[in-house]
Amino acid sequence: MMILSSAEIASSPVIVQPGQPGSASKIIDAQTAINIADTSYTLDDVHFLQQMIPHHEQAILLSTLAPDRTNSESILDLAKRIESSQHDE
Repeated sequence: MMILSSAEIASSPVIVQPGQPGSASKIIDAQTAINIADTSYTLDDVHFLQQMIPHHEQAILLSTLAPDRTNSESILDLAKRIESSQHDE
């Protein structure tokens, strides 16, 4: 169990690295967190994102058809949520 003083908490954000099952978590500094983060990508990542563009475009198109094809409130609500959430993506 970790115990932090109020001065430690107030001075800066605390970054906690979870431990493995059965192991304790530990506090790490910002540089260690940066070093741990893997920000590289592969060609598969690029391909996936490229394929998501037409997927989202199709979802937006389908959501615009809903008002003329149903009066179901749950479907209309879903269509509105799809349109608003995926438009910027």
